[in-house]
Order: sequence, then C-alpha cells, then structure tokens
Amino acid sequence: MKKIIAPVAVIFLFGASCQTVQDNVDARKNLAKCTYEFDRIELRKVEIGGVRLQTMDFNVFVKITNNSPTDVALDKVEGDIFLDEHKTINISHKKFLRIKPGESASEPIVLHIPFASALKTIGHRPENLTVAVKIYMTLMLKEKHITSPYPLDVEKTFPIPWDQINAEIKKQSGQIEEKKAEVQEKAKDKISDQTEAAKKKVKFKKPF
Repeated sequence: MKKIIAPVAVIFLFGASCQTVQDNVDARKNLAKCTYEFDRIELRKVEIGGVRLQTMDFNVFVKITNNSPTDVALDKVEGDIFLDEHKTINISHKKFLRIKPGESASEPIVLHIPFASALKTIGHRPENLTVAVKIYMTLMLKEKHITSPYPLDVEKTFPIPWDQINAEIKKQSGQIEEKKAEVQEKAKDKISDQTEAAKKKVKFKKPF
C-alpha cells in the first residue's frame, strides 16, 4: 500500500505546484494588462524656521487602470524620492485598494521631504522631484487572491512648484510678523497700564 500512496502523493504535490506556477503566470499576465502612472502631484504644506524652508509635504497620486477581466487590488508601494538627481528619502505606502474591471482609481501617497537637510547635500535649490517606485499588486479571483511577487516599476519627474511654495512661505512669514506685532502691542499696553496704576498710587497716597 505504501508503494502506491507515495507516487500518488508526489503526483498531487507536483500538480499543486504546477497550478501555483500557472496561477502566478496568469496573475502576471492580467496585472500586466493594467496601466500604472503618476498623474499629478500637489503641495500639502510647508514648514519654515524663521524665513527658511525646513520641510515640504506633497501628495503624489498613482493612478491604476484595470484592463484585466478580474478585480485587482493595490497592495503596497515602495521606492525612492529624488530632488534633481540626489536620492533624498525612501517611501513605503501600504493600502488595500480594490479596482473593478474597466475602472480606474487614484491613490495619494504622502511625501515628507526634509528640505533643509537635503539642501546641504545638494548644494543648490533643486528644480525637479522624481518619484521612482515599485508597485505590488494582487489579482482578485473568486476563490483566492494572488499577490504577484513581481512588482511593477513606475517613475515620473515633476517640476517642483516653487511659486506655490514661495507663496506659502510668504504667507507664514506674514502670520509670524503679525503675531510678533500683536505680542509687542500687548506688552506695550501692559506696561502702559502698570505705569498708569503706579502714577495713581503715588497721586492718591495719604500723607503721614
């Protein structure tokens, strides 16, 4: 009996292995039919120290269009951010985003860039920001989900929106100056009130 069971077990495992390989092949074919691109970038916020730019945050949107006959899902995005040609930060974004056949979805990825420290390395104000990532996708079948071990490379270079950044720096600098002036004005009023109170105390002091 053992002599019969062993070959059957081997055949079963071989068949299961072949099916797994075929599933992965089918997943790669279907996922390859989809399109992947960065369609836009937008400024989220900037932080300044004095009047100097310290950090800048962006949303970069990866757009996925499902051209396959089954549902697909974004699993994770990993990659690097470059200012001009200088590697600045690594990014890792994980979110399960399901997309039906024939539909598109845009997923925002947050970029937090330590500009002040990067500037020391670069030596000049950068003009371009490059996003170079690997996108990991999952093929959604009725009975199982297959996450492809083969990521898709997507890269795009955007001009840094310095006009928006400078406008935000100016706005924040103005707010800081307004707060400074407000604090100074309150300090003057307080000193004036204290002086008036002191004068009244001296004026109405009873003689011995």
